[in-house]
Amino acid sequence: MYPGYAALANGDQIAAAMDEGRWIAVDVAHLDIQKYHGVLADAVLNRLLAYERVAEVHVSTSQDARDSHAKLTASTWGIEWARSRLATGTPVILECYMHKLTHEERLEQVAWLI
Repeated sequence: MYPGYAALANGDQIAAAMDEGRWIAVDVAHLDIQKYHGVLADAVLNRLLAYERVAEVHVSTSQDARDSHAKLTASTWGIEWARSRLATGTPVILECYMHKLTHEERLEQVAWLI
């Protein structure tokens, strides 16, 4: 879902995958980056957020045009949606750089998802 690098790099490709009924792994940071670049229309985003065939969700914080895998915060785009998907049984993968964090900060990162 990273612009220019994958088969689902823009809204048109995501819409086509949903039209075909494909299972999709959704990376919320990549969606945020697509929004930043203007390649993901709100209508496609809203459709994806309601899409039943989400196989897994990846969560990290992006910074404008790049996926920095920064720590989750209250302002992390898509965190509420990821949390709601987790509550319904969809696997959620936390992608922040945990090796750079203290033990307490790691626990805080996991707590953002529950």
